[in-house]
Amino acid sequence: MSPQKFSGFDPYKNLPQLISLAAEEDIGSGDVTSNCLIPEKQRGEAVVIAREPLVVCGNKAAEAMCRKVDGDKLHYSVESEDGAEIEENQTIAVIRGPVRKILTAERVLLNFLQHLSGIATKTRQLRRLAGNNSVKILDTRKTTPAWRGLEKYAVFIGGGVNHRLGLFDAFLIKNNHIDAFGGDVRAAVDRCKENNPNNLKVQVEVRTQAELEQAVAAGPDSILLDNMSLDALRGSVLYVRGEQGGKKIELEASGGINEKTIAAVCATGIDAVSIGALTHSAAAADISLRYRDGI
Repeated sequence: MSPQKFSGFDPYKNLPQLISLAAEEDIGSGDVTSNCLIPEKQRGEAVVIAREPLVVCGNKAAEAMCRKVDGDKLHYSVESEDGAEIEENQTIAVIRGPVRKILTAERVLLNFLQHLSGIATKTRQLRRLAGNNSVKILDTRKTTPAWRGLEKYAVFIGGGVNHRLGLFDAFLIKNNHIDAFGGDVRAAVDRCKENNPNNLKVQVEVRTQAELEQAVAAGPDSILLDNMSLDALRGSVLYVRGEQGGKKIELEASGGINEKTIAAVCATGIDAVSIGALTHSAAAADISLRYRDGI
């Protein structure tokens, strides 16, 4: 499975370090139970199984853990590719090799698969509930430290769209920036547009009609409508589309968007919704590993 890129960023960039840290944390000086009970030369296989319907994500991380534990002697064979939507008891992968090593790798590889599949599954669910497929489902920077590339990959696999990767690749003028800058939304947008040698996207967050009017006058690439009611979102869409002239300003909604609200929010005419819960609150998918006799 070849690495995928997001705006020139490799989602697996931190994977070697994450695998090393996870292996050190879990294995330490050795797997005393497996080493005690399982003969060193015993070979066998295990299946990685979904225990609930889910969207698969994380095979590359699971495979990396197998290599970390036993190089090329532990073979991780994918049965359900990342992005596959599978049912309960369907096989994700088969692992073959020294049984000791399979059992040693088990917990860490499942942790990666469960977490990333949980994000992909939640994203796919919200994508469907949104109803309007023209509205982008965006992630945020509310990610697990050092896991951002993997978690954004999981959002992508689930059908979402990756927002900015960090503070470096786009201007996002948030409420605290505006307040610290003196409260002038238009001046803040103008300052960023004037100091933008790399032609980065400029987005500004607004809370009120007054801030919205200032933002539209400045002409950013995108306006983030923060925690607005449905009526306020509809009114903002009508105002911006009427005032922006020939320039298309993307409108993004955020705040309180979940399974119950996403369809109504997407029906207001906005272009995108950003949902921090995709990464900070997705429940781990139920996945297990089961040993079966020798090969």
